[in-house]
Amino acid sequence: MATRQESAERTRALVVELCARIRRGELPAGSRIPSLPDLGRRHGLSKPTVLGALQPLIADGTLEVRPRVGIFVADATRVSGVHVIVTSREQTQALRVRTAFAERLEELGAETLALDAGDIASANEFTELVGTRAVLGVFVFAPESADAVISSLDAVVPIVVFNGAGTSSAHRGRVSYVDLDNADIGQRAARELLFAGHRHVAFLGMHADDRPSYHWSAQRWDGCAAALRRHQPRTPMIQMLAPTGVGRLGYGDSETSTAIRTQVAMLAVDRRDEYSACVTADDRMITALSSELHARGVPESEWPVMVGVEGLPTGTASHVASVLPGWSDLGAQAGQLLFDSSTGQRPIAGQLDLVPATGLSRP
Repeated sequence: MATRQESAERTRALVVELCARIRRGELPAGSRIPSLPDLGRRHGLSKPTVLGALQPLIADGTLEVRPRVGIFVADATRVSGVHVIVTSREQTQALRVRTAFAERLEELGAETLALDAGDIASANEFTELVGTRAVLGVFVFAPESADAVISSLDAVVPIVVFNGAGTSSAHRGRVSYVDLDNADIGQRAARELLFAGHRHVAFLGMHADDRPSYHWSAQRWDGCAAALRRHQPRTPMIQMLAPTGVGRLGYGDSETSTAIRTQVAMLAVDRRDEYSACVTADDRMITALSSELHARGVPESEWPVMVGVEGLPTGTASHVASVLPGWSDLGAQAGQLLFDSSTGQRPIAGQLDLVPATGLSRP
């Protein structure tokens, strides 16, 4: 006899499979779906349980009951179900991404469900949170949850993952990715300083060989370095990083991130005679550098000019600009990708969409 959890998983699998067949045109409008006994045998469920699983689809008009005949796909039907977004409380950008994701899908007439990564430690927990709702697509903005979420989903459900840092190689063939165009961000930051006349520009980064989840910092350095090489090919490039062994965490306000920024700030103050301006991996690095300069008693007139990323207030006079990443555009793009795939307009597995920066802010 199936446990309650097994029954819930089978019920959800029934709905997901049925919706997928409707999306693919295997069950076109006006066609009769398999009988309740047939569906029950296929999924190991009783007839009353199958009928209960179909009730939400009947209620919203996806299916229609014809007494003594059967259950049919309704004419001009829309597939019932939700597009899920998984974010983390520790991601400061999550609200903007989640809002844009929901707004784009609302414009397209689709429903969304927001889940927190902290509640998803396994595939079973994701399944329980979704319940019997059919999942039409999932955007995993919290990469550390990617494997648990992907393991719980039917193979036909489209999946988009932010940056892919937490996705195992076993799953990479069935998902697509969206990410910020971090090289574009680094180039824009460097050009801001170069056009202002600075020739000795340093980059203060978060990445290291043993911190793969900080790949975004390495990409921003690549963009910054490309701009510096193009405009002043004979000037040595200066990159300042914390040593390996500090940690592996990514976006967020973790103690590890703070420790990395503190070590980089100390190094940058030690070497402040080598550069007149700097690009920082993010605005929190500017805060860390300012604190270290204050602690060392360096007069503000001798501080380097700083360009950061994110547009956060730092209260630092030398902070002249910040590049603004396209977080809202990223959320909207993920929503569009999932909708296009769930409605059969285009397959998305295996692709990477990069979202450019949206501009500059000046404190």
